[in-house]
Order: sequence, then structure tokens, then C-alpha cells
Amino acid sequence: MSENNNGAEYEQRDVPVRKVLYAGVLLVVFVAVSLAFVAFLTGLFSVPDREPVPVQTAERPVAGPRLEVYPKADLDALNAKNRRLIKTYGRSEDGRIRIPVDRAIDLLADRGWPNETNGGGP
Repeated sequence: MSENNNGAEYEQRDVPVRKVLYAGVLLVVFVAVSLAFVAFLTGLFSVPDREPVPVQTAERPVAGPRLEVYPKADLDALNAKNRRLIKTYGRSEDGRIRIPVDRAIDLLADRGWPNETNGGGP
């Protein structure tokens, strides 16, 4: 060791050039083999160019929309039924008592809106 390097030690031998060349050749061979393998796999799994197949249509006939045959008559019948329901007494389908709307308005005007102080529900 020389005294000029302040006591630092360093590699005394040179790098063997032959081993560096072998490593470089092995690296080139490895890259070439990898590229060849990728090219093989690409060719193996690629889809050949073919003519596009047209989409097949359904053989079943398509059902038409469910239209009302007489929409005006159906609407008139529905409106008549609703008018009858709001003008008559009766029992609803879930068991509650139904009164005419005019009578209900009169009762609310006379008694006020039901609350806890006048015996109504919460």
C-alpha cells in the first residue's frame, strides 16, 4: 500500500476481462432467447384475421308493447271509479272506513285537525 491514499484500501487486482465478456455474451444470448420465446408465444396465441361474423338475429318474434285497446274508455272508467270512491261511504280494501271528501272537509272545519288535546292520534 502506498502512503498517499491516507490508509484507504482498494482492490489490488484488475477485473478479469474474459469473465466480463462471458457475462456480456450470456446476457445477449439470454435476451435473444427471451425475444424468441415471446415471439413464439405471440404467434401461438394470436388470432388469425378472419371475416367478421354478422350478429345473428333472434328467431323468436318480438312481442309487441302491451297497449290499451281503448285508452280513452279505460281512462274514463278509472276516473268514474275514483269519483265514486271519493263521493260515497264505504270500507276500503284494507278495512278502514271511507267517508266522502266533502264530509271529511266539513268535519275538519268543525272539529279542527285531530291532535292529542282533542282526542286525535299522535
